[in-house]
Amino acid sequence: MTQLRRTTITRVILVAALVAFLPLAIGAQSGTPKPIALDDYATFKRMTGSSISADGTWMLYTVTPNEGDASLFVKSLDGDTAYDVVRGTGASFSDNGRWVGYFIDPPAETGRGRRGAGGRGGTPPAPAAGTAAGSESAPARTFELLDLSNGTKTPFPSVGSFEFSPDGEWLLIRPRSAQAAPAASGTAGRGGRGSAGGGAGGGDDSGPGADLLMRHLATGSQRYIGKVGSYAFDDTGNLLAYTVRGDQRLGNGVYLMALASGEQQTLNAAEADYSQLTWSEEGTHLAVLRGDKPKGKVQRQNVILSWRNAGAPDMQAATFDPAKAATFPKDMVISEFTAPHWNPDGSRLLVG
Repeated sequence: MTQLRRTTITRVILVAALVAFLPLAIGAQSGTPKPIALDDYATFKRMTGSSISADGTWMLYTVTPNEGDASLFVKSLDGDTAYDVVRGTGASFSDNGRWVGYFIDPPAETGRGRRGAGGRGGTPPAPAAGTAAGSESAPARTFELLDLSNGTKTPFPSVGSFEFSPDGEWLLIRPRSAQAAPAASGTAGRGGRGSAGGGAGGGDDSGPGADLLMRHLATGSQRYIGKVGSYAFDDTGNLLAYTVRGDQRLGNGVYLMALASGEQQTLNAAEADYSQLTWSEEGTHLAVLRGDKPKGKVQRQNVILSWRNAGAPDMQAATFDPAKAATFPKDMVISEFTAPHWNPDGSRLLVG
């Protein structure tokens, strides 16, 4: 374990010990303990959603009372700088430790959730019971980007979910839209390097995808990709692979973008559904499922598309079609409900 990690863990233990010890110290000084009344429960608070930046210099957490609005706190571990965001939630650091993205909930009396979360990307909690997503009566939540180098806060309207690129250079935003497919941020393929808009858990991924806005944080320049189904970064963060789910399957395919230049490459395109985009562990090989659901069938008939050394001059594309493989079990299909998985050296691909 490095000295930095030991120092960071020690800081976390000290913070947790301080939080736990404070009520005991106050009780000891007050003499006779005061009985807890029913009204006291409303003032009780809990700390959730704690996270430490990758460089170990910042910490964030959410303090939530039993009644009232939660607050997001972002504190420097090497100084006195601190930020307090009333009703802040769903916060996460960029991997370079410079940026924090978070949502700001409507006031508590509107009945919306108030939970904090750590990670690289954020997705708002589900609407309160009785409030439909995208409803005109639902109060709007906002999204803010905090630059920890100077304290500048930049708001963005109508954000459904967000994620930082692995190098912390890019912010990826999905808009909030009642028409688009759910823009869930989470892990796709490879166990963590990407975000799935309907592919990671199977389900219905045949409808239109959600638009994706890419913002270069240092310069403010932006790129826009329409109807994205799912996306995933390679291990270095230099390449972004994504699938498109267009209206009536227009433009459906899998594409590769070099983040530095913005150059895009079509790896495969067809009037079919693409899902389970997956990078190998070292981030050089790519795989995806492409298929169609025959009439009267429950499962899709999928083929596996793979690219070894994706994006490189020596890239090798391959297709595995179970219908043409004599050894593939009869009356079975490759399942879209299980993501393909590369073995550690990238020589084999395991499927469901």
